Amino acid sequence: MDNPPILAKSLELARALYPSAFQDMRTFHVSVLWNKNRLLSVGVNRKSTHPRNLINKKFSEEGEDISHSKFQCAEFCAFTGLGKQRYTLDFSKCIMVNLRFDRNYRISLSRPCESCESLLRWLNLKRVYFTNSEGNFELY
Repeated sequence: MDNPPILAKSLELARALYPSAFQDMRTFHVSVLWNKNRLLSVGVNRKSTHPRNLINKKFSEEGEDISHSKFQCAEFCAFTGLGKQRYTLDFSKCIMVNLRFDRNYRISLSRPCESCESLLRWLNLKRVYFTNSEGNFELY
């Protein structure tokens, strides 16, 4: 796959955020939202929740329901980080890049969870990229 420049920019941004934003989480997820080459929003997973985020069910990699856990996914944080702009933005022209680092600072699988998949379908983004377990980008 031909990697657009925003993938390298997103990786550079995520690496810059990693030391300060990594707060005792198992993994560090970053979602970067772009419109053409313009950075719109950056979301980082958090150990808090949001009423809207509780509506969708969440499952662990093993299939266990973890909806009761208090956290926000990076995709959701990137969306809410837009503020009022999220009501007028044409998401069909936007690209989201998801990255994940494990505790050893290695790039890991960052495929959106079931809850975020429904959010991304609803937003109807132009493209969504995510890192795979080998550290490469894949198109969602």
